[in-house]
Amino acid sequence: MHRASWIGLLALLAAASASAETGKDKTVLYRNAKVLTVDAAFSTAQALAVRGDRILAVGSEAEVIALAGADAEIVDLEGRTVMPGLIDNHVHVIRAAATWAEEVRLDGATTREEALDRIRRKAAVTPKGHWIYSQGGFTDAQFGDGRVFNREELDEAAPHHPVYLQHMYSHAYINLAAAKAAGLMGPASHIFAETGEMPAGEDGLPLGAIAGRAMDFAMRKLPPKTAEKSLAGAQAVMRDHAAAGLTSIFDMGGFGIRDEDYTPFSKLAAAGKLPIRVFHTRWFRNDNGSRGKEAFARELREMKPLSGPAHFRLIGAGELIYMPVFDSIGQPGSPLPVHLDEFEKILRALAKAEWPMRIHAESDVTISQHLDLIEKIAKDTPVAHLRWTIEHGDTISEESLKRMKSLGMMVALHSRPVLFGRRRLRALGEESLGMPPLDLVRASGVPWGIGSDSVMANVYNPFVTLWWAVTGKALDGALVTRPPLSRQDALIAHTRSNAYLLFSENELGTLERGKLADFVVLSEDYMSVPEDRIRHITAVMTVVGGKVVHDARTQQ
Repeated sequence: MHRASWIGLLALLAAASASAETGKDKTVLYRNAKVLTVDAAFSTAQALAVRGDRILAVGSEAEVIALAGADAEIVDLEGRTVMPGLIDNHVHVIRAAATWAEEVRLDGATTREEALDRIRRKAAVTPKGHWIYSQGGFTDAQFGDGRVFNREELDEAAPHHPVYLQHMYSHAYINLAAAKAAGLMGPASHIFAETGEMPAGEDGLPLGAIAGRAMDFAMRKLPPKTAEKSLAGAQAVMRDHAAAGLTSIFDMGGFGIRDEDYTPFSKLAAAGKLPIRVFHTRWFRNDNGSRGKEAFARELREMKPLSGPAHFRLIGAGELIYMPVFDSIGQPGSPLPVHLDEFEKILRALAKAEWPMRIHAESDVTISQHLDLIEKIAKDTPVAHLRWTIEHGDTISEESLKRMKSLGMMVALHSRPVLFGRRRLRALGEESLGMPPLDLVRASGVPWGIGSDSVMANVYNPFVTLWWAVTGKALDGALVTRPPLSRQDALIAHTRSNAYLLFSENELGTLERGKLADFVVLSEDYMSVPEDRIRHITAVMTVVGGKVVHDARTQQ
């Protein structure tokens, strides 16, 4: 792309200037494009004009030129496709920021050698003896060689550094230096070898994989979190997400989140230095005895949902509401009656205080239990306007969706199967192909959207999520989800629908006059490239509120 002006265009602009809107904000005309507006008609335009932080006009070049004014800056997009800024409805970025700047991320590495080379490059700029580590976001299967990391190759890549590579939440890989630094040699090595938590070779040395208590040993030795690291990490993780084409993310807090983890984001937002929009929830930790209950009641009074600056906004409670009802696909919630009674009190308090809520629930058994309580509460306290949302819903049923629709609830689905791949099929069988049931949810009439659940349990690249939704494939090539979505439905779910989940449908999610100018210019046309190319699409330019926050042209 290049910036230019043409005699013909200037003549049209001059003729139209008398009728153009006035104002001090700069106007930028993006022309020669294929603009996917994702409006109600899913219409396509040729150009759009941005004035300040909002969209001034979208339509044919003649229509947009007539409104842009003679002083408009012109950007020729050279026929590239433009789509609304992508919105991820479920991430754990705030928690990850404390380590992001010093991690070696393996997201997107397509071969094991590429991953090892990233480790070598990190070792070259890291003082000897310091940890080189990655906390998730990758899978062995993405490398396509049918094996796992071994100790010897990690020793070769970083012989003078402890290496720790976490594979989602299940296990990790270490080199010999890490085993020594974590106290896993000597008597511990024999114990963990016998339990399978750290398999060893005939020489007694670890093979590389660790799990369970051995993994805990290593994690406790990772570098401590500091305020300086957290601020640098927040800046880095925001840049990386902007470069991926994301313009808004919804952070769910999660296990290990600390109150101080929010500080660098609030500071950056106050200084106007958050490049993308961060929406977030509040985990009240109300299951910590009387002290937790008192804090919950106080925070309900003092904190206000749907509040905060435009780039760092509190939406509501979640995704962890009450730990005794936490579940997974393989382990549905089985709370005791006393726990259900306490959970009902918490939900009732949220409803009376008019707090939106996002609640983790993977199994339909758990979802049904939650709905029993919510239906009971809704008889005397309105909840529909709060847009309470089930997060994950991997085995959600048609019956549960009907109940949710009547309650005004929503569901957020996630592309985690893309990382699990064949492992999930082996563990859960053919039934897992319908987890989550994209087609069932799409046809239900319940508001819904798709996201990632990154950055530990999944990759954060939104084009991988779109690719999964359209193809049903995982990074290891396995078919893991069926039936998939159309490209149009997938894009709606990652933009317009997610804006509704964020109470922002009047501001975000589509490219229409008056809305915030959040959009992405693509390297390839999402609507026409072969399906398997979708995950390789990149953001050439990311614009948030009319401001270019990523421009690949200037980084070449």
